[in-house]
Amino acid sequence: MTDQPIQLKVDPAKGRLMEIVHNGANLLWVNPKPEVDVSWPNWGGVKTWIWPQDAWPAKWPPLPAMDGLPWQQEDDSNTIASKYIEEFGVRLLQGCELNGEKVCIVSELRQEGVSAIQVAPWVVIQLPVPKKLWVSTGKVELAAGDEGKQSFDDNEVELLTSRGRKLRISSDVVEGYDMSLQLYLDPEGRYLEVEFAGRPKELVRGEVYCLTTSLEVI
Repeated sequence: MTDQPIQLKVDPAKGRLMEIVHNGANLLWVNPKPEVDVSWPNWGGVKTWIWPQDAWPAKWPPLPAMDGLPWQQEDDSNTIASKYIEEFGVRLLQGCELNGEKVCIVSELRQEGVSAIQVAPWVVIQLPVPKKLWVSTGKVELAAGDEGKQSFDDNEVELLTSRGRKLRISSDVVEGYDMSLQLYLDPEGRYLEVEFAGRPKELVRGEVYCLTTSLEVI
């Protein structure tokens, strides 16, 4: 997909948006050496998962149908869809579109089976470690690893990249559901994760639960 000044690259084989290229540089972090022989290869990019993680049959790694098996492109659209995830009775979808220097990413849970498990969409955006990071209450200082992960009652974060670009990442949920923002710094200092998730709820067959996230160069 091309549309100046930003280009997008979606990789159905990896089930995610892999590139948001602005003036020749990818704003996303992509793993230069993914360990393909491990239980879960970390490709980087933007992934859509099922929240909460505590509801996964095993807390780690993700179910292969969620993240591991190839996704499929929906017709000629910019949307990709996972395989049916039997454990939850859902299918995940991720779509993206451009509006000038703003990218909108739509993460969906589509209930196709019957399940009493309360779930929500969860989007995880991996970015190169920025110079500075802010939420509405002020500047954020992160320690690396799980112990340094921070959660905020917020739906927006701004950051200054190492290349001097300022980004705003925000999220909203269709139907007005609550959301959470989490920030995580890789223990090896390779990337920052910006994560948004909706409030878990029990879905009925045919229901679609959407989480819309925007990334904008400001």
